[in-house]
Amino acid sequence: MIRQLRHNVVAILVGALVIATVFAVSATLHAQNDSFGNQNDPFGNQGGAFGTQEEPESQVVDVFSLLSVTSVRPGGTYDCAVLVTAEPGWHINSASPYQDWLIPAELSYDTIPALTPHGIVYPEGVDVALADERISVFGDSTVIRFQISVDEDAVAGEHILPLRFTFQPCDDKMCRAPETADIPLYITVGDEGVAANAVVFGTSAADAEPVEPEVSSVTSENELQRLIDEHGAWG
Repeated sequence: MIRQLRHNVVAILVGALVIATVFAVSATLHAQNDSFGNQNDPFGNQGGAFGTQEEPESQVVDVFSLLSVTSVRPGGTYDCAVLVTAEPGWHINSASPYQDWLIPAELSYDTIPALTPHGIVYPEGVDVALADERISVFGDSTVIRFQISVDEDAVAGEHILPLRFTFQPCDDKMCRAPETADIPLYITVGDEGVAANAVVFGTSAADAEPVEPEVSSVTSENELQRLIDEHGAWG
């Protein structure tokens, strides 16, 4: 009887020790997972030091909005443009791709009081061969033109025309997911300004005054000059 009682006590103590060990190991693993940001998955599938979250893709396309003058007067109509540049080896689909499954380049805008954008003109795409198919693309630099008309009763001061450019970057192996760049165009209404951004609008450099371009949220403000030096003038 005493021997059986001792056996039962030993069994209970061993069981308690095993349970305590399991809880201690579990708590240690949980603390380690928290330290690496893996609060839900010990293998790090939610991120952290051992997570599977991919690094963000590098930027391969820059988008700028440009105005042909430094300021506009009420009643006038003015040339504007969106300048798109792609890194070497990359392109975007043209505005009229041949394949339905490719996302076309598209410029869109919101209307605002006293300023009316109109007349978007896309350049012709360039045909290239990709995976035994002929596709229509925009290459390393592309200018998309449009105009704005200013109402006679436009209020003097700063105005912002919201612009959006949707595009799909591709190289010779694959296409990325479509992207949309917000590129607001800042317009000063007042006296007639002088010519600006001659490299895009074709005004003689002697009459033009350089203007800092408006750029997408992913583009540095000093980028335009570098692009002009690399790619030359756009027509």
